[in-house]
Amino acid sequence: MNPPLHRNVRGAEPPAHPLYCLYTGVLVLRGLARGLAAIHAAGVAHLDIKLGNVLLTLGPKLDGRPTPRDVCVADFGHSRVVDGDGRFAVTHRCGTRGYIAPELFRTFSWPGGTHIAGAACDVWSMGVAMAEVFTGIPPCSFESPVLRMDEGLWGLLERGVEEWCRVGGEGWQATATLLTDLVQRCLVVDPEHRCSAQDAVATLEVVVAVVGQWVGDAAL
Repeated sequence: MNPPLHRNVRGAEPPAHPLYCLYTGVLVLRGLARGLAAIHAAGVAHLDIKLGNVLLTLGPKLDGRPTPRDVCVADFGHSRVVDGDGRFAVTHRCGTRGYIAPELFRTFSWPGGTHIAGAACDVWSMGVAMAEVFTGIPPCSFESPVLRMDEGLWGLLERGVEEWCRVGGEGWQATATLLTDLVQRCLVVDPEHRCSAQDAVATLEVVVAVVGQWVGDAAL
Protein backbone atom coordinates (compact mmCIF):
# COMPACT_ATOMS: atom_id res chain seq x y z
CA MET A 1 0.00 0.00 0.00
CA ASN A 2 1.31 3.42 -0.92
CA PRO A 3 1.31 6.49 1.34
CA PRO A 4 -1.92 8.52 1.68
CA LEU A 5 -2.81 10.74 -1.26
CA HIS A 6 -1.90 13.99 0.48
CA ARG A 7 1.78 13.01 0.44
CA ASN A 8 1.65 12.48 -3.32
CA VAL A 9 -0.33 15.65 -4.08
CA ARG A 10 2.04 18.01 -2.28
CA GLY A 11 5.06 17.41 -4.44
CA ALA A 12 6.96 14.57 -6.03
CA GLU A 13 10.67 14.43 -6.75
CA PRO A 14 11.85 14.60 -9.42
CA PRO A 15 8.98 16.59 -10.96
CA ALA A 16 6.68 14.48 -13.12
CA HIS A 17 5.37 15.19 -16.62
CA PRO A 18 2.31 17.51 -16.24
CA LEU A 19 0.09 15.13 -18.21
CA TYR A 20 1.10 12.30 -15.87
CA CYS A 21 0.08 14.48 -12.91
CA LEU A 22 -3.29 15.28 -14.47
CA TYR A 23 -4.04 11.67 -15.38
CA THR A 24 -3.00 10.37 -11.98
CA GLY A 25 -5.01 13.07 -10.23
CA VAL A 26 -8.27 12.36 -12.05
CA LEU A 27 -7.81 8.59 -11.63
CA VAL A 28 -7.47 9.06 -7.89
CA LEU A 29 -10.43 11.43 -7.66
CA ARG A 30 -12.57 9.02 -9.66
CA GLY A 31 -11.54 6.26 -7.26
CA LEU A 32 -12.44 8.44 -4.29
CA ALA A 33 -15.85 9.22 -5.78
CA ARG A 34 -16.48 5.55 -6.59
CA GLY A 35 -15.53 4.54 -3.06
CA LEU A 36 -17.75 7.19 -1.51
CA ALA A 37 -20.67 6.22 -3.76
CA ALA A 38 -20.27 2.59 -2.64
CA ILE A 39 -20.12 3.64 1.02
CA HIS A 40 -23.32 5.66 0.68
CA ALA A 41 -25.02 2.84 -1.25
CA ALA A 42 -24.25 0.58 1.73
CA GLY A 43 -26.13 2.99 4.00
CA VAL A 44 -23.10 4.52 5.69
CA ALA A 45 -21.76 8.06 6.05
CA HIS A 46 -17.95 8.17 6.38
CA LEU A 47 -17.68 11.58 8.12
CA ASP A 48 -13.91 11.99 7.76
CA ILE A 49 -13.21 12.19 4.02
CA LYS A 50 -9.84 13.86 3.45
CA LEU A 51 -6.72 13.27 1.38
CA GLY A 52 -5.01 11.62 4.32
CA ASN A 53 -7.67 8.91 4.32
CA VAL A 54 -7.27 8.07 0.62
CA LEU A 55 -4.79 5.22 0.10
CA LEU A 56 -3.36 4.02 -3.22
CA THR A 57 -1.90 0.82 -4.61
CA LEU A 58 0.44 0.91 -7.59
CA GLY A 59 -0.51 0.04 -11.15
CA PRO A 60 1.06 0.23 -14.63
CA LYS A 61 3.82 2.75 -15.21
CA LEU A 62 3.38 5.93 -17.22
CA ASP A 63 6.31 8.26 -17.95
CA GLY A 64 8.41 5.87 -15.87
CA ARG A 65 6.17 6.28 -12.83
CA PRO A 66 3.40 4.06 -11.46
CA THR A 67 -0.24 5.03 -11.84
CA PRO A 68 -2.91 4.25 -9.25
CA ARG A 69 -4.39 0.77 -9.63
CA ASP A 70 -6.69 0.77 -6.61
CA VAL A 71 -7.95 3.68 -4.54
CA CYS A 72 -9.08 2.86 -1.02
CA VAL A 73 -11.05 5.04 1.39
CA ALA A 74 -9.71 4.36 4.90
CA ASP A 75 -10.51 5.15 8.55
CA PHE A 76 -14.15 4.53 9.40
CA GLY A 77 -13.71 5.62 13.01
CA HIS A 78 -16.28 8.43 12.67
CA SER A 79 -18.70 6.65 10.33
CA ARG A 80 -22.42 6.35 11.00
CA VAL A 81 -25.21 4.18 9.63
CA VAL A 82 -27.77 6.39 7.88
CA ASP A 83 -31.53 6.01 7.63
CA GLY A 84 -33.54 5.62 4.44
CA ASP A 85 -33.26 9.34 3.75
CA GLY A 86 -29.47 9.29 4.09
CA ARG A 87 -29.53 10.99 7.51
CA PHE A 88 -27.94 10.15 10.84
CA ALA A 89 -27.78 11.43 14.41
CA VAL A 90 -24.78 13.52 15.52
CA THR A 91 -23.93 13.48 19.20
CA HIS A 92 -20.27 14.58 19.21
CA ARG A 93 -17.61 16.30 17.13
CA CYS A 94 -16.32 14.32 14.15
CA GLY A 95 -14.31 14.99 11.01
CA THR A 96 -11.17 17.02 10.32
CA ARG A 97 -10.74 20.78 10.45
CA GLY A 98 -11.10 22.33 7.01
CA TYR A 99 -12.95 19.34 5.51
CA ILE A 100 -16.04 19.52 7.74
CA ALA A 101 -19.31 20.41 5.97
CA PRO A 102 -20.96 23.62 7.22
CA GLU A 103 -24.16 21.86 8.32
CA LEU A 104 -22.15 19.33 10.33
CA PHE A 105 -19.99 22.00 11.94
CA ARG A 106 -23.05 23.96 12.99
CA THR A 107 -24.27 21.01 15.05
CA PHE A 108 -21.09 21.24 17.13
CA SER A 109 -22.09 24.75 18.21
CA TRP A 110 -25.39 23.59 19.71
CA PRO A 111 -24.92 22.59 23.34
CA GLY A 112 -25.88 19.00 24.18
CA GLY A 113 -28.52 16.80 22.65
CA THR A 114 -28.67 14.91 19.38
CA HIS A 115 -28.72 16.63 16.00
CA ILE A 116 -29.42 15.37 12.50
CA ALA A 117 -27.13 15.59 9.49
CA GLY A 118 -26.91 13.79 6.16
CA ALA A 119 -24.47 11.77 4.09
CA ALA A 120 -24.14 14.82 1.82
CA CYS A 121 -21.56 16.11 4.29
CA ASP A 122 -19.15 13.54 2.78
CA VAL A 123 -19.67 15.09 -0.64
CA TRP A 124 -18.66 18.49 0.76
CA SER A 125 -15.49 16.93 2.18
CA MET A 126 -14.78 15.30 -1.19
CA GLY A 127 -15.16 18.71 -2.85
CA VAL A 128 -12.62 20.17 -0.42
CA ALA A 129 -10.23 17.33 -1.26
CA MET A 130 -10.68 18.02 -4.98
CA ALA A 131 -9.99 21.72 -4.46
CA GLU A 132 -6.85 20.81 -2.51
CA VAL A 133 -5.62 18.58 -5.35
CA PHE A 134 -6.08 21.32 -7.95
CA THR A 135 -4.81 24.27 -5.91
CA GLY A 136 -2.23 22.59 -3.69
CA ILE A 137 -3.58 24.48 -0.68
CA PRO A 138 -4.55 22.35 2.34
CA PRO A 139 -7.82 23.57 3.88
CA CYS A 140 -6.33 23.68 7.37
CA SER A 141 -4.18 26.62 6.23
CA PHE A 142 -7.25 28.89 6.43
CA GLU A 143 -8.43 30.47 9.68
CA SER A 144 -11.97 29.11 9.56
CA PRO A 145 -12.53 25.43 10.52
CA VAL A 146 -14.98 25.25 7.60
CA LEU A 147 -13.63 26.03 4.13
CA ARG A 148 -15.27 29.21 2.81
CA MET A 149 -15.04 29.41 -0.97
CA ASP A 150 -15.09 33.15 -1.51
CA GLU A 151 -14.51 34.86 -4.85
CA GLY A 152 -10.75 34.78 -4.39
CA LEU A 153 -10.65 31.05 -3.71
CA TRP A 154 -12.99 30.27 -6.62
CA GLY A 155 -10.63 32.21 -8.88
CA LEU A 156 -7.68 30.28 -7.49
CA LEU A 157 -9.51 27.01 -8.13
CA GLU A 158 -10.35 27.94 -11.71
CA ARG A 159 -6.75 28.94 -12.43
CA GLY A 160 -5.48 25.76 -10.80
CA VAL A 161 -7.77 23.51 -12.84
CA GLU A 162 -6.89 25.36 -16.04
CA GLU A 163 -3.18 24.97 -15.30
CA TRP A 164 -3.64 21.23 -14.87
CA CYS A 165 -5.79 20.80 -17.99
CA ARG A 166 -3.90 23.10 -20.35
CA VAL A 167 -1.31 20.35 -20.88
CA GLY A 168 -4.02 18.26 -22.56
CA GLY A 169 -5.14 18.13 -26.14
CA GLU A 170 -8.10 19.50 -28.03
CA GLY A 171 -11.02 20.52 -25.85
CA TRP A 172 -9.01 21.04 -22.66
CA GLN A 173 -11.13 24.07 -21.79
CA ALA A 174 -14.29 21.94 -21.73
CA THR A 175 -12.57 19.42 -19.45
CA ALA A 176 -11.44 22.20 -17.12
CA THR A 177 -15.01 23.49 -16.98
CA LEU A 178 -16.31 20.01 -16.11
CA LEU A 179 -13.87 19.72 -13.21
CA THR A 180 -14.45 23.23 -11.86
CA ASP A 181 -18.21 22.76 -12.09
CA LEU A 182 -17.95 19.44 -10.23
CA VAL A 183 -16.08 21.03 -7.34
CA GLN A 184 -18.67 23.80 -7.22
CA ARG A 185 -21.52 21.27 -7.12
CA CYS A 186 -19.82 19.47 -4.24
CA LEU A 187 -19.31 22.70 -2.30
CA VAL A 188 -22.89 23.97 -2.36
CA VAL A 189 -23.62 25.22 1.16
CA ASP A 190 -27.18 23.84 1.19
CA PRO A 191 -26.78 20.04 1.41
CA GLU A 192 -30.15 19.53 -0.28
CA HIS A 193 -28.72 21.04 -3.48
CA ARG A 194 -25.29 19.38 -3.34
CA CYS A 195 -24.49 16.76 -5.99
CA SER A 196 -24.28 13.10 -4.97
CA ALA A 197 -21.18 10.94 -4.95
CA GLN A 198 -22.64 9.02 -7.88
CA ASP A 199 -23.02 12.30 -9.81
CA ALA A 200 -19.32 12.91 -9.19
CA VAL A 201 -18.48 9.43 -10.49
CA ALA A 202 -20.37 10.09 -13.73
CA THR A 203 -18.49 13.35 -14.36
CA LEU A 204 -15.10 11.89 -13.51
CA GLU A 205 -15.65 8.88 -15.79
CA VAL A 206 -15.98 11.34 -18.67
CA VAL A 207 -12.90 13.28 -17.59
CA VAL A 208 -10.77 10.14 -17.16
CA ALA A 209 -11.74 8.96 -20.66
CA VAL A 210 -10.76 12.31 -22.20
CA VAL A 211 -7.47 12.60 -20.31
CA GLY A 212 -6.68 8.96 -21.10
CA GLN A 213 -7.00 9.80 -24.78
CA TRP A 214 -4.58 12.70 -24.35
CA VAL A 215 -2.12 10.36 -22.65
CA GLY A 216 -2.42 7.91 -25.55
CA ASP A 217 -1.87 10.66 -28.10
CA ALA A 218 1.21 11.90 -26.23
CA ALA A 219 2.65 8.36 -26.04
CA LEU A 220 4.20 8.96 -22.62
